[in-house]
Amino acid sequence: MKHLFEFDINKISAEDLRENISHEKIHDKDKIVAFLRSSSPVAYSSAPVIDKLDGTKTKYMDNLRQCDGFRWSESEIYHFEKYNLRANNDFIQYVLNQTK
Repeated sequence: MKHLFEFDINKISAEDLRENISHEKIHDKDKIVAFLRSSSPVAYSSAPVIDKLDGTKTKYMDNLRQCDGFRWSESEIYHFEKYNLRANNDFIQYVLNQTK
């Protein structure tokens, strides 16, 4: 199974997470986020997504999604969207190919 990031979003420290923030614009970010959210969850959670940098509970439940051998969580979507985290290039290419 391939994942959105090279690291586990639930285990990474805030300091290490900051090191994975891209300060460059992520091309087609809106398309990528829309695709990530469009896939139906395959596993549901009652645990809320917690922002790894400020500790707040978000409105999202940390459900798990997958498609064609790729897997991602609501927490990964949230942090990618909010903080411009660097994602796996294979995953991004897969998503962009799906949205053509």
